[in-house]
Amino acid sequence: MTSKIEKEYPYADAIMAADTANGTFGTVSSGTFTKGAGTVALVDVERGDDAFTDDYVVPAGAHGRVCDFAKQDGAKVQITSQSYTGSSIAVGDTLIPNSSGILEEGEATTLGFTVTALYDDYLEATVTIPTT
Repeated sequence: MTSKIEKEYPYADAIMAADTANGTFGTVSSGTFTKGAGTVALVDVERGDDAFTDDYVVPAGAHGRVCDFAKQDGAKVQITSQSYTGSSIAVGDTLIPNSSGILEEGEATTLGFTVTALYDDYLEATVTIPTT
């Protein structure tokens, strides 16, 4: 999930509990990021030979840059194809983090991403925080 617009989000540092692909969602507890169905995503600046490829990961024990999207209602984001699953995603669909930390279609209860545009290898979406 690396893009020009991501520079607008506030970031925090976290240590990866496991090898983690950029754009993976999860939670942060005591400074450690664990992938899963959370509101925080790894949004690291990609460096090295694997930068900007599906092979890029932040290794376990390394520091990575994360963003809590629960604090970003209305933000516009670009999401790379490795960060979501589903072949029939359409404009207007809502994507939510699943237990593997990947976005999939579903009903947002705490955090959602409403798809606004589709491209070959990424999509654009707006962060949606449902009201209770």
